[in-house]
Amino acid sequence: MTDNQPLHLSLLARELANELAGKAFLSLERLAITRRLRALSGKNTTRIKAVMARRIEQELSKLGIRCFPSLATTTTGATIRLFHQNTVAAELLEVLIDPSPRTDRQLAVFTMKVKGPWRRPARASA
Repeated sequence: MTDNQPLHLSLLARELANELAGKAFLSLERLAITRRLRALSGKNTTRIKAVMARRIEQELSKLGIRCFPSLATTTTGATIRLFHQNTVAAELLEVLIDPSPRTDRQLAVFTMKVKGPWRRPARASA
């Protein structure tokens, strides 16, 4: 926890990390995260706005956890996915959200691991 971060943000991050433990990923409704934050802060009207969302994500990052989509870019009704950084899931996400010639090769490698070598369909004979 940094000097600027309230204790309840690091507690929230630790709770989420504990729930993710032993799993490749965890999908949660954003509202469920807001409710946990309210319980930890003792403030029933707490809302996760952009600045607080970034702070929560910073706390999660310190624990090696990433969230997608970002809390800062989602609204109350959204679902987010937590996953460990430096895992296959994290690598695949990075490749998918950053389309470029550099990541095309990585995506091809992922695809081949899942599907096998790509083959053209046989032409129908007339």
